Amino acid sequence: MEYVAGDPLSRILAGGNHKLPLSDALQFAHEIAEALDYAHSQGVIHRDIKPANILVTQDGRAKVADFGVARLNQAMTTHSGQIFGSPAYMAPEQLSGGEADARSDLFSLGVMLYSMITGFRPFQGNSAETVCFKVMNIEPVPVTSFQHDVPAELDAIITRAIAKQPADRFQ
Repeated sequence: MEYVAGDPLSRILAGGNHKLPLSDALQFAHEIAEALDYAHSQGVIHRDIKPANILVTQDGRAKVADFGVARLNQAMTTHSGQIFGSPAYMAPEQLSGGEADARSDLFSLGVMLYSMITGFRPFQGNSAETVCFKVMNIEPVPVTSFQHDVPAELDAIITRAIAKQPADRFQ
């Protein structure tokens, strides 16, 4: 893996008000989506897309890092009782022990985009169990409820990306 000089997106979000200007959030989301598209075309599912695993280079480009829990699509197995990844960014099927696929990574990207725009995650709680329950059962408040300058079309994109059922997400 190449060395990437830069800071994790989590550190950048932790500074200031925990959100980014809309143009930066969209640029990062686009770059992450391109990286995921390439990984998925090679049969690799990341399974742990979150701000700590996105490095922002010194010239302001987002790079996906830490493929430590990634799996080849053909070699997918479930691990009963074990969760690999970060529950606040994980797709419902991952939390329930189901098989992760490209749509699971896109769910995580949708959660990240929501966070970059609003300054907080769509599924929050005081414990991992609470967060998992919300990811599985609760629809988050629309982005436009917090950020009135966000186009309704972008809200629709995020809502579709974080749909509970993989079939309802972008394919």
